[in-house]
Amino acid sequence: MPFPASATHLDLVASPSANMYLVARYGPSIPGGLDVHALGARQRVHRKRIYRGHRAAFVRVPYETHQAVFGVPASALVGRTIPIEAIWSRSAAEDLIGKLSDARDSATAASVLEDVIALRVASTPMDARHGFVRRAAGLLEHANVGDVSTQLGISDRHLRRVFQEVTGLNPKTFARLKRFDRAVSSALNNGESNWSSVAVDAGYYDQAHLIADFHVIAGTTPQKFLAEVRDQRRLIAFR
Repeated sequence: MPFPASATHLDLVASPSANMYLVARYGPSIPGGLDVHALGARQRVHRKRIYRGHRAAFVRVPYETHQAVFGVPASALVGRTIPIEAIWSRSAAEDLIGKLSDARDSATAASVLEDVIALRVASTPMDARHGFVRRAAGLLEHANVGDVSTQLGISDRHLRRVFQEVTGLNPKTFARLKRFDRAVSSALNNGESNWSSVAVDAGYYDQAHLIADFHVIAGTTPQKFLAEVRDQRRLIAFR
């Protein structure tokens, strides 16, 4: 990420995510210049200061593969950032860090992370819950929990139990995060002159419902959060 010439740091905002990530960070303030973390799903906007000389590679871990990749239940990672040494064997963690230390840039580091994710998934048997959750996750992006349960031919209780076991989130929270993301994307891409339309298109009951969700998830109004995101985009595009 490029820095303005006079800047020593950038204040960035990260939207909440139902996804989990494997993250490699590089920088002079990090012991050894490199560390690797498991980043769990986040239910609130996260604001972070990035200092000059630091960079990172993020690779998303598919919902149905969390357990295979991280080796711990997804619920143990929600809202947390955990050093990979705390959840992998010492040899596995050291092997990955050794490979990442040779990465010349963030794109190369991301390829290393993708390869290790693929290897861990390939070596771990998947059970029927994983395909079920993948399908449920797709449906929940555009339907409520009751409708998804009906489409899958199961009870709401069964959907909640299995979804929470595999993703660490209950399906209602997952759907809420996806709805918030749709609203942000719609406002950024199509303008925010009509928040009522943004709310309806994203799946909210009305504009008041959208505003309430932004206060809970982003800690501010929709307009102020969109301004933060746009400022960040301008910084990232700075040359």
